[in-house]
Formats: sequence, C-alpha cells, structure tokens
Amino acid sequence: MPSLFFADLVRERCTATGSGALVLGGALPGHRTFGAVVPEGASFHYAIAGVTHAGEWETGTGRLDSEGRLVRDGVAASSNGGAAVAFTGGIKTVALTAGAGWFSAVDTALAGAAGGVAANAAGLSALGTTVSAQGTALAAAQAAIAGHDGAIAGKQPLSTGHSSASAVEAADAVTVRRGSGWVNVSASALVHQRSGGGFVCAGNLGIGEEAPAQRLVVKGSSAVDGSAPVVVEIADTQAGTAGWTANAAFAALNFRCADASVSGAGVRAQIAATMPVGHGGQTDLKFSVSNAGLLDKAAVLDNAGRFRPGADNAQTLGLSGFRWSTVYAATGAINTSDAREKRWSGGASAAELRAARRIAGELGFFQWEDAIAAKGVDGARRHFGVRAQAVWAVMAEEGLIDAIGADGLPGQTPYAFLCFDRWQDADGDWHDRFGVRSDQLALFLIAGLVAGAAA
Repeated sequence: MPSLFFADLVRERCTATGSGALVLGGALPGHRTFGAVVPEGASFHYAIAGVTHAGEWETGTGRLDSEGRLVRDGVAASSNGGAAVAFTGGIKTVALTAGAGWFSAVDTALAGAAGGVAANAAGLSALGTTVSAQGTALAAAQAAIAGHDGAIAGKQPLSTGHSSASAVEAADAVTVRRGSGWVNVSASALVHQRSGGGFVCAGNLGIGEEAPAQRLVVKGSSAVDGSAPVVVEIADTQAGTAGWTANAAFAALNFRCADASVSGAGVRAQIAATMPVGHGGQTDLKFSVSNAGLLDKAAVLDNAGRFRPGADNAQTLGLSGFRWSTVYAATGAINTSDAREKRWSGGASAAELRAARRIAGELGFFQWEDAIAAKGVDGARRHFGVRAQAVWAVMAEEGLIDAIGADGLPGQTPYAFLCFDRWQDADGDWHDRFGVRSDQLALFLIAGLVAGAAA
C-alpha cells in the first residue's frame, strides 16, 4: 500500500497561476496550513478546486519545496484530461486529502490480506489445526478490516469528486468538522451567494459582534490616531487621474428607493465625498436629497471646514415652522449690497417717512409668551423691538400697503421688511406668523427720524 502522509483539516487558499509549483496563500477558516503539519520531504495526496474558475481542478501526489510551494509530482485526474492544469488567475483551494488511488490500494491490500487468511486457514486445516484457532485468526483479520474502515470513515470527504456550482441554494448544506466527527450546516445558517449574484443572510448580520440585535451591526476593533474605532469605511478603487471629474462623488453612501410605484424611484438621498478639482488632495463632504429631481438639493462641508448650500442664493437656513432658536456668531451676517445687483429707486416718499416716524413710536420692550410659560414673568427676558402687526397697520394707514383682512391674513406688500409666512403641519392644520427684517426696518426708521429732525 502506498506510504503517503495524511492529516486532517489541511486546506489553503491559492491565487497562483501556471502548471508549475504553486504558492500557497494561507489556511481557510477552521483549517491548517500545509507547512504547519507536513513533514519535510513527505509526499501526500492533494486536491485543487477552482473557486473563481470552477472548471479548473486537479488531484494527484505532491510535496512542498524549500520555499513552501506545492510541487505536483504526479497528476491522478484533472480538468485538463489527466495532465497538469495551467491554472489561471483567481481564487482556488488546495486540500490535503486521500486520493482515489489510495483507496484502490487499500482495497488491494485488504484483498491480499483476505487471501492470506484463506491460505492460512487451508494450511492450518491441512495440518490439523483446530476450528477454534481458525476462528481466532479470522476474528483478528476482521478486526483489522474494521480498523481500516474506521480510519477511512474519519477522513475528510473528497470534495473534488463532486460537480461544481457557482451559487448556493437555500436547501444546500456544507459539511464541516465538529470534534472527532462531521456535521452538515444548512446554507440558510450562513452568508451565501445566490444565483442572482447577491449575498443572502437570513438573520441579523454582525461584523465584530457575535450577537447583533439589529439587521446589521458593525463594531470597530481598535481606535485610530487616538479617536474612536473605525466602524465602516467606504473606499474607491480609482488609481491615477484618468476618469476623474471635478465635484463628482468618489465614495458615497446611497439611500435608494427601489419601488417603481414611487415617483422618482432611485437614489433619493446621498452622503458623498467629492473632489472640488479634477484630481487632488482636497475633499468635500456633500449631503444630497431629492426634491423635484433625484439629488437636486445639497449642502456641502468643504475642505476648508466651511458649511455652505449646494447652490448660490437658492436655499434657506431653517423654515417658518422650523426655526433655529439662537445663532451664535463672532460677527454679524453679511448681506449682499453690491450696486451692480440693484435697480435703485431712490429715497423714501413723504408717506413712507411719516410711516417710519410713527413706527419708531411703536418701539418698546416685550417678553416672549413661550418664555413666560417656561420661566414665568419674572424669569422671561425682556426684548426690545416692534410688533409686526402694528408696523403693518401703520403702513396701511399711510396708504402704502393693504390692511390686514378680517381673516387675519395680510394682502400684498412691496416692502421686504414686512414678512408673513403660512404653512401646513403633518396633521394638515394651517399655521401662520408675522415678522420683520430688523436690519431693513431699522434703516427705514433712521431715514424717517433723520428727515423729521431736518424739517
């Protein structure tokens, strides 16, 4: 019987090419490397199965050379008609196994042993050996055969003897080592690739987490640069300047609506890293959402740390029904005042100057009602300004705008310092609010007071 080395759970991945010695690329999960268990100079059965190219396979006998590569001394069977396969690039597995020839040699050895036992029995009978002695010899032979059967049953099944498949079905099972035996694990218990090309996980998926409570839990293993652990990284594979487009996303997290019944199905929102130039070190972070079209509204945190809208003079900061409570700033807001962008109408009319002086008389202290409700009259702070409806009334009395109607809604006004907003909430109820642009109103009042002082 051939004297070849064998050991359990020896299987490595390989990406080497050609028909010569193959460089082994490390043990598969739950297995050992050849170099860790195979004695120097020992020959063994090997089985190579293509993963990327499932049609490439080979079995035979080989050994490890001084560099730890698999040297294929003899090919028993292969996808190349029994000759050595010139493997192409891609992933393949290399297993230490028991070849079909070894099983044939075992059968021959067992048949020889059985023949020897029969000859011995005939000789012993001829010599007058008792039936009891013959029974003892037969029992010993049967025990030896049983030992061989047990040894063979304990070996890993020969995977290269089966047909190949490029995808996994839900009803499939994988045979794995457990203790001293083997168990079948259903594909539904594993993350596996289906015929459609996607990877399927029946339960919650944990990366770095053994008991995930959500559909996907990703836990970082160590901190980077003293900060929090990196949990998720989105990377591109572009190399060099070819194909780069300024301001295009090179790494993005998409939020997609795949329901064709939804208007504008597709990527409805996106967080993306972009380059403001064709190819360089500067990187912006762009937040995009969909309004009239897909990803047509955006805000950008640029590479200088500035937060800006996605387009010039096209987006507001806050809404009439969703206001920021306080803005903290080291300096005031800068408003466009370029003469090249203005159609000048001249100074205020006599009626406008009268209205300005009357509005100045409306200035006074006040407290916000919600502040009183939260802090009490003594705790709520006193502010100074005007009541928007009073300003509106003065302007209407001077014949400059329409008065507020009986329904509480104002008419049209050409004055930008008079503001009115109306909106509908999630329950369908309507709300409205009057307001003023304080900077413009203050200049209007100054003009009225200056004109009055000069009269």
